[in-house]
Amino acid sequence: MDKFLKKSWFEVKAFAKELFDEDPMRIRPYLSYANQHKIHIKGRVLEDEGIIEMEENSTLDNLINNLKSFASDEAKFAKVIITYQEQIIETYTDDDGYFEVELDIDQEPTDGEFLEWDSAHIMTPNFKNEKGETVENTIGILLPHRDTEHVIVSDIDDTVLVTNVNSFLKLKMLYNTLFKNVHTRMPFEDISEVLHTLSLNKEGKKVNPIFYLSNSPWNLYDMLHNFLKLENIPMGPLFLRDFGLKFGDELKAFRNHKMNTLEHLLEFYKEQNFILIGDATESDTDIYLELFTKYSNRIDHIYIRGDKAKKNARVLEMIEKHPEAPIHLIEHSSDILKFQEKKHTH
Repeated sequence: MDKFLKKSWFEVKAFAKELFDEDPMRIRPYLSYANQHKIHIKGRVLEDEGIIEMEENSTLDNLINNLKSFASDEAKFAKVIITYQEQIIETYTDDDGYFEVELDIDQEPTDGEFLEWDSAHIMTPNFKNEKGETVENTIGILLPHRDTEHVIVSDIDDTVLVTNVNSFLKLKMLYNTLFKNVHTRMPFEDISEVLHTLSLNKEGKKVNPIFYLSNSPWNLYDMLHNFLKLENIPMGPLFLRDFGLKFGDELKAFRNHKMNTLEHLLEFYKEQNFILIGDATESDTDIYLELFTKYSNRIDHIYIRGDKAKKNARVLEMIEKHPEAPIHLIEHSSDILKFQEKKHTH
């Protein structure tokens, strides 16, 4: 699957680059996150394509906008200055335009009724926007809360967002990606209600953070971020993949994206227990089960959305072989709440 996706990605990007001229630059901050001792910040400096997605956009409009998002040029080795409270950090983008830093901090968790967000200022002196001003932006930082009971990590594709990864030759997946926009992409039924409910602790405080995981390229970040807002799905950091040329350790990391991300979060939030949500179309069950063998005392539930009978049969076989693992095969998003209710009644 990775070979197919990367081949398609490079073909689409090459085609799109031939169609569009260069644009002004922008900083695209990715929602970031903190524990008591560190803040993890990530973003990208790339072309501002000026894409505006509207509900009335035609299929052709969507195709043009999506091709533009794939065609964006990145700013390689650009200087980035990050300001957070008293700290000023200078870093540089890599050859794909990404910057990523961890800041050392020492602050107490928040204690309100909701999760709180802080912010950092980001600017790059190398570029000006179309108004001739320095390119800058603000990045949101999810803060830890003292009453968090679970960290929830959910796959996106065919778990939150209807993607059709398992369609014949992935044709439906490609159609959804190229010919639809944020207004015409569909969430799974009840997923917003389910995730909002999971974000509540026993006292009813909305303090369980949610992170989202996908094998999609970072170029889809804007669409996915806006999709969460539009569908009233709890906001949280997203972890996507860089589809640039990879060799050696980078290629290995690309292929192990989900596993590496989950291990990073489990180590970053060492004091927290986790709920993992995925689907049967890819290898989510295998990955989650392998993680459970390493972090068995910290993974409380694994929910796998069913797919075709053959895929479901494989998940059921894994459940039978590993009765100690808290894996639940579900048909509907709302089934998650039924399992959660059973847990609280015992």
